[in-house]
Amino acid sequence: MSDVFTAAALRLSQALIRNNFPFIDPKRLGDSLARNFESYEFSFAESLMHPERSRAWYVLRAGDGAGPLQRYYDELMVSNGLDDAIAHIIHCVDQYRVYPDTIVVDGDHLVLSGSGGIILRVEPIQFSDVDGAGRRRAENAMKDLRRYGDHGKAIKRLATLPGLRNTISRNLHDQDPRGGHLVGLTSNLSNGIRRVLKADFNILVPQHQALELAAAAFGAPSWHHLVANAEKPVCWIRPSVVAKHDGDEAAFFDHRFYRASAEALWAFSEMLRTMPDAEVQFSGSFIGDGPYLTSPGYVSYIPDAVADGVEENLTLAKSITKDGLAGVPALLADILGLKLTYDEQLHGSDLRTGSPRVLTLGAFRFSVENLPSTGNDYLRIESVGADGRLVPGSAVSTAIYKGSIGRAASGKGFAVLGDYDRDEVAVLTGLEPDDIQDLAAFAGLTVHNHIAA
Repeated sequence: MSDVFTAAALRLSQALIRNNFPFIDPKRLGDSLARNFESYEFSFAESLMHPERSRAWYVLRAGDGAGPLQRYYDELMVSNGLDDAIAHIIHCVDQYRVYPDTIVVDGDHLVLSGSGGIILRVEPIQFSDVDGAGRRRAENAMKDLRRYGDHGKAIKRLATLPGLRNTISRNLHDQDPRGGHLVGLTSNLSNGIRRVLKADFNILVPQHQALELAAAAFGAPSWHHLVANAEKPVCWIRPSVVAKHDGDEAAFFDHRFYRASAEALWAFSEMLRTMPDAEVQFSGSFIGDGPYLTSPGYVSYIPDAVADGVEENLTLAKSITKDGLAGVPALLADILGLKLTYDEQLHGSDLRTGSPRVLTLGAFRFSVENLPSTGNDYLRIESVGADGRLVPGSAVSTAIYKGSIGRAASGKGFAVLGDYDRDEVAVLTGLEPDDIQDLAAFAGLTVHNHIAA
């Protein structure tokens, strides 16, 4: 159980005692909260109480020159703040070896380009608006729905919205509702606390007291303090998108961004008003807060948010963005080494990723990096092209404590094995037994007895 649920359980337990309800062991209460809420709902409540901390949202789009990044991105990602976007860019450059030739500001966009064209474009999100009545209808349709087990109920609710009467789901049968809420709503915070107390502890709480108990659980001095800012035009959780597609649901275009999933849901239903017979596919919770819906020509979903590499590079990114967007190109170019040789750029990436030890054998480059999130050392294996440069996107890795070296599955040559010999991570084509011994000594890998000689 994470700290956020432990802290919430302690606050709620104390509030129950203050309001003359029976004492509940905070451990049991925390376990119940963890089963009934998602961590994003606590972030939602924190954001509501501190609108002054809200930051601009950015979208990152991979371009024609992105190479292996195109597969990683699929099509776009979002970032809460420019520094998070920059930290993620540094991570992508270091991990995928896609080094830009130019970094420029184009209006309010940041553009990184290479010989193949635009690698990444970072631009502030311009949110679309919907009318308040429509948003409230969508919120009511999604109210109290859980992430798992509520498909049948969700379909019935969605069918009450214009354009969504023909909503279907692959999962046609409801199961016991579980998990947190499908969308982030203030009413879900109080109703969820009320449900937890009744279902798990047989404590019936009047609605007015449920509001104050919920406020306590989520760290607010009162319900008024918790929800006072809820109607402000702020993206509290993560942007939602309505986009078009031409039958290929992996290639979306004409994206429209909305501040909340209920707003995107209403906009999606409005777009389908002229297609009353269109079949809408409901796929349940996708990423983050909100449902994933598709129809002929349209899709509504929550785009992924940048995460990889942000923490490791955030201090560096903040130094780059300290003077705003205008100062980013020169500072970021200096960090990524745009004026350096390719080998010097690689060395910079190795230092930033914590893998200064490097070994090149034949057509392979090996490096050992320590991941702070796990504390474990990982062996990174990359292919070296005929031009002496690393093949972008060729990197694979394995935790060294789970790795070894054995015969390739084909019976020809050697391979690095991972997950306690269950996975063939990389076939080491062209390497000789002496090379294998050098690699084992470099990485601290076990060599299977039958190839040790």
